[in-house]
Amino acid sequence: KGPPAAAPPAPGPRAAGGEPPIPRGSLAAMLRGQAVRFGERPAMLVPQEGGGVSPISYAEMVARAENVARWLADRCEPGSRIAIWSRNAVESVIVQHACALAGMVVAHFNTGWTDAEVRHACDLIEPSLGFAGLGFRDADLAERLEAIAQFPVFALSNVAAIAETPQTGDLPDPGPDAPYLIQFTSGTTGKSKGALLTQHCVIYGGWLRPAVYGGNEHDVWLNAVPYHHIGGSIAIVGGALAPGSAFTVLERYDRDQTVRLMRELRPTRMGGVPTMWHDILSAPDLPADSTVRVVTLGGATVPPTIVRAVQDKTGAACAIGYGQ
Repeated sequence: KGPPAAAPPAPGPRAAGGEPPIPRGSLAAMLRGQAVRFGERPAMLVPQEGGGVSPISYAEMVARAENVARWLADRCEPGSRIAIWSRNAVESVIVQHACALAGMVVAHFNTGWTDAEVRHACDLIEPSLGFAGLGFRDADLAERLEAIAQFPVFALSNVAAIAETPQTGDLPDPGPDAPYLIQFTSGTTGKSKGALLTQHCVIYGGWLRPAVYGGNEHDVWLNAVPYHHIGGSIAIVGGALAPGSAFTVLERYDRDQTVRLMRELRPTRMGGVPTMWHDILSAPDLPADSTVRVVTLGGATVPPTIVRAVQDKTGAACAIGYGQ
């Protein structure tokens, strides 16, 4: 059955300024602990085509991830690299969490990469298997990855069925220093490099943003940053997980959807690159009674004019983020 459900990682020393205690331990322990602590509270909010969202609870999210983790453990050894090439999806989050529980290393590939760039990443990290979903303009990336890869490739859509099917087998108990995430750099000065992050590094990075800007378990996150970027894989997925709040799974940036969800979900935390916010703030139906408390901007130079515009039109505080 694997390790028993664990309490959240033991708090470390209190951070300066009275912020919540820094979490210690592994991401696997945090996932199980949050499932126990928050149970049926929503962890993910999935927009539906007809409007509204479908929630996935903490207990359900971790149960799905454990099933996928056992499926992975039946095929790969701990420490194996698992590639994901897809735009944002519930299934990619489940695989990401499953890798933590299985003691494996997840690597998100940029959906804008050329075949040569994907081949470089595959040669660099040598994945044991990969999942491919949809990319730009709904292009199916599985066929492209299969033509490049020297490892088994599965459709990311298959993860939903795996996650819903009870799986057997033991899972390891990875420690905080277990390698967990290979985060590729932008490659602006050459080929992308793969930076290896540990499980504790990821939970600390996720904890940092809500801790610094007053986040808590009641927050609702709305941000379309891709999960192949550190702003998605850690700051959003990990940022919501650390305090036990909920984040919205946005497949891609879409202004109309974003503005609609600002009205329907009443989010408290948003973010993105400056071009997104130039677009959002120009929407004629932007809610006048915004509930957003913090907007984190980054990914490009952030001019003072966009900061003032965000503050004036949403009433939110602005944070400028730089993720290294």
